[in-house]
Amino acid sequence: FRRECFSPMARVVDSRLPDAQYCLQSYFDELGERFDFDHTRSISADNAELTLPAGLLLVATLHSEPVGCGALKLHGDEPAEIKRMWVAPHARGLGLGRRFLAELEARAAQRGCAGLSLDTPAGRFDRCLKVIGTASVRVYADPTAGWRDLPLTTTEWYCAGVGLVRLERTEPANSPFLTGGSLTMELESWQ
Repeated sequence: FRRECFSPMARVVDSRLPDAQYCLQSYFDELGERFDFDHTRSISADNAELTLPAGLLLVATLHSEPVGCGALKLHGDEPAEIKRMWVAPHARGLGLGRRFLAELEARAAQRGCAGLSLDTPAGRFDRCLKVIGTASVRVYADPTAGWRDLPLTTTEWYCAGVGLVRLERTEPANSPFLTGGSLTMELESWQ
């Protein structure tokens, strides 16, 4: 099977719907496990804030199952906030996070936002510079396929006075001997 046949579909949804609630709860659960995160103390992104004209929530499904979400809080011509980015572990490596970000950026630009702000465990950063790098590495995939070019994509956000605050790297691969993956790093604290 070709991997493209299993590409998740994302759409704007009401944040109160079951698929949306599943993704948002999974987002909070994963943050809780990774960072001992208490979501009741996080910057708000409630149902009203994730409904147009205040904001929106994208949810991706794969085979009718929710596998990811990404939200946008809009503030007129001020920077929009990217919120609640999550992709299910079994859907990582399909480029869904990158597609969420591209879609959220496009929707913010359509509404005249002056840029985007990014929240990390270390805080909120406005007007970050986004840098995308692409490359490929030639690897021996398996005896049948032989050598293949493995695409690499790295997206980095740099903010004035701080430097790198977030990095995402994807290395998709699909063979019996080689499995792709993704890496996300966020600034947890700084002085």
